[in-house]
Formats: sequence, structure tokens, C-alpha cells
Amino acid sequence: MKAWFFARQLFRWFVVSLIFFMGEARASSDKLTILNWEGYLAPKVVQKFERTNNVEVKQILFDEEADIVPLLEKHKDQVDLVVASTLTMNKLKARGSLLPLEKALLPNTKLIKNRWQSDSDYVVPYTWGTTGFAWRSDRLERGPKNWTEFFSLVERFPGKVALISDPGEYLLAAHFALGNDRPFRTASEVNLAAAYLRGFDGKLRYLESDTSESNPLISGDLVLMQTWNGDAAFLHNHHDARVRYAIPEDGCMIWQDSFAISAEASSPSLAHQFINFMNEGRIAGANASYLGFASSNPLALLYADGDYVNDPIIRPSLAGLDDCYFYDTYPDQVSRAISDSLPERK
Repeated sequence: MKAWFFARQLFRWFVVSLIFFMGEARASSDKLTILNWEGYLAPKVVQKFERTNNVEVKQILFDEEADIVPLLEKHKDQVDLVVASTLTMNKLKARGSLLPLEKALLPNTKLIKNRWQSDSDYVVPYTWGTTGFAWRSDRLERGPKNWTEFFSLVERFPGKVALISDPGEYLLAAHFALGNDRPFRTASEVNLAAAYLRGFDGKLRYLESDTSESNPLISGDLVLMQTWNGDAAFLHNHHDARVRYAIPEDGCMIWQDSFAISAEASSPSLAHQFINFMNEGRIAGANASYLGFASSNPLALLYADGDYVNDPIIRPSLAGLDDCYFYDTYPDQVSRAISDSLPERK
């Protein structure tokens, strides 16, 4: 009898231990790792996903778009989700670094319009915006209308005008200032843009994105800068209401960031779950309100706060974007010319 009792207790201990260790194994696997820009997800939204699904969300952060490919290669056994631009997503897809999406697991993405669907088999649109000009109205009565006027102000305010320190951005600005009406088509166009910029050496600055109060536009060290609309909106709404923003009449560019699942994802089902969660109406609205960037999901408008919905910097009229171009993958010769033409400027 006693032997049977101890045998039963031993069996119970074994079962409890097995359940415990299985639970531990499950808990250790319930982690989602996202490769992302810093501050590009609302903390409260992430916390809600963690609480609701009893998971941990970890983010590997980058400061420059060029860091994404090497970081994914370095952490490929950890990263589940990637947030990146269309250009970078195309590179990752070509490298075999992305997992095809299971559409049945993403019902909340059905309302995203075709305008934002760059590659619906691999990516889900997240945010979009424009590249344009920002200035302080107390320093400059009227901002430039086009890129030619932008560069003319470099001569008027030497050292007080800046471009984004991304060759894909500053070379395009020069390209449009030279009178071109569409993005690069040949390597020679890239070389001409690079030569044009060299004419402003010592007068023109190159800066990384910065939405803090130390931004030189806020401190008064800059008069005018090339920037993204979401950054300009943040500077205007949080630091100085005198910040203005405009889209150039020539060379208007639209960027788009998306979610994609890494081909090496350890939790692809959890990654799908997160993307679907981010496209719930209330979640999309709360996240868009926090970010200050336009959401690709129309449901965000129903739940975002009024400042977001009515902000023309964040959400310009779509009709006014008809002549704008989406950033897209260039031919190899153009991409090489962009990489080789100039080192990254600071």
C-alpha cells in the first residue's frame, strides 16, 4: 500500500514537473522581437499587446535606414518583425530575408487601400509621409516653393540651411533643383546631382533626423531644413509653434514604412498576431496619435485624437499628392552611383 502511495506521489511529481517545465519552455518562447526605429511604436500600445497576450516585446533599435540590413543579419536568429521603408523591404525580399504573409491571419488589414500596397504578399503598410521643407516663421517670412528656391536660400543663409544626412534624400533634392521632374533614371543624373551639391560645400549642412528640443531649427541655429513631415509636425506641436512645413511643388516624394516578418522568425504566428493587433481600429488610432505620422489604415482616423485628424502637416490632402512619387527601388547602376557619389554627410 505504501509502495503504491509513493509510486502515485512520484507520478504526480513527474506530471507537475513536466507541466512546469513545459510552461517554462512556452514562456521563454513567447517573446516577440522587433527591429525598429526608436520611438516608432506607442509604448502603451506595446504594453497592451504584452498584457493581452501574456508575451514580452523586445525591440532592437536603429538610427539610420542603412543599419537595417546589417542588424538583421547580425540578429537574424532573434528578429521576428522588421519595420522599414519600401526600398529596404525590396532589398530584404531580394535577399530572401522575408517570410510570405499568411493573409488569413491578418483580417484587420483588409481595409488598407491599394495605394499603400507595395508588395502585399510580404509587407503590411504601417505609416506614410512626405519629404519637404521646415522653417521658423520668425526667421523666414515665407518658405521655399520648390527645390530651386531652397538652394537659393543657402547663399542667403550660409551654414543655416540643412539637408537630411541620407544620400537618397539629399541627392534627390539636388536632382529636382536641376530641373528634373521625376526621380533618378540613370547614373549620370546621380553624378550631376552630386556635383551640384559640391558647389555648396562649407555652406550647406547635413543632419540626422532629430525631434528633440535640441534640434537646431528649434535652437535657432538653422533657418531652413529638409525634413520628413512627421518630424516637422512633432517640432511644431511639441517644441515651437512657429515651425512651418511645406511640400515642394516640384520633386514631391512620398515615403512609406511597413511591417514584414523575418524569414528566420522564431515566432511567425506571434508576428502575424502583432501586425493584426496593430491594425485594430482603436489601436491604430492610438498609435498614430502618439507617432504623429499618417497611418496607412483608414480606421485610425475614426479613433485618433483631433489634433492628429486635423493636422495638415501629418495628413496632407491626398488630392495634393497626385503629382508626387513613391520611393521605389532604383536600377542597380543608379543605386551604385548613389552609394559611390558621396560619403554620408554630417
